[in-house]
Amino acid sequence: MDQKTHWEEIHGQKFQDVSWWQNSSDLWLDLIDKCQLDKSSSTIDVGAGASLLADALLDQGFTDVNILDISEDALKRVKERLGNRIPAENYYVSDVRNFYSGRKFDLWHDRAVFHFLTSAEDQAQYKESLLKNLDSGGYFVISTFAPDGPESCSGLTVARHDLESLESTFGENFETIYSDNRIHTTPWDSTQSFTSAVFKLAE
Repeated sequence: MDQKTHWEEIHGQKFQDVSWWQNSSDLWLDLIDKCQLDKSSSTIDVGAGASLLADALLDQGFTDVNILDISEDALKRVKERLGNRIPAENYYVSDVRNFYSGRKFDLWHDRAVFHFLTSAEDQAQYKESLLKNLDSGGYFVISTFAPDGPESCSGLTVARHDLESLESTFGENFETIYSDNRIHTTPWDSTQSFTSAVFKLAE
């Protein structure tokens, strides 16, 4: 089964009943706050699924909120929820590894996508996509399974990372602004360990 088919099935069968789901009170917005962005800054949440992050950014006054996911079904759910709060052209159905928007974003937000890329080739493609779509001086916020986090998720093997691992992949182009380890509580009250980091692209 290819990646798109897999994730269409996941999002078609489930909504909030997925391990990565965060309620509105637990969106780790503090990571974005560390970027000190103007409200006019362009943001994109990659691998967003049906996340409530876009809603929260809009509620904070951000005016250029963009969403990317490989699953059309996931984005359909967000569109139904948000109505006309986000223009249709700000939704992107794409595999993050070969995404190209034709524009530059000030913030690239990734929570629980990068750890599904387990090969060096996939990780290199992700980085290439990130660099093509992020503006000079832009911010990259990432949360990925930590070394003591899950070994698999949604039926797929994952790659686990600490800050050193992330800096090995991205550090040539990015300055580390902040990093920590945090625990996510799933909808069924189990816990998952994440490494989170805020990077800034060199100008």
